[in-house]
Amino acid sequence: MTIYRLIMQDSIEERIVRLHRDKRDLASELLEGAETSARLSEEELLDLIRVRTDRAGAAAPFGATEEAPKLRPSDCLRLAGF
Repeated sequence: MTIYRLIMQDSIEERIVRLHRDKRDLASELLEGAETSARLSEEELLDLIRVRTDRAGAAAPFGATEEAPKLRPSDCLRLAGF
């Protein structure tokens, strides 16, 4: 049996798959003792967790220039109802 995984280019699913791959690779290298964290810039590390949006609020592909607004921890707690 052969299974093909079809993912549309520039889609949310493509971004999720890429993020998953990058995080899995980073975790694997860190567990093996590689100096991955020294090779990644601060921006690359933030890209692993940052959500970027376009003007309509939809997730945008990597390299988008407009990011989601930055929230302070107190904003997150307020939005969560604490």
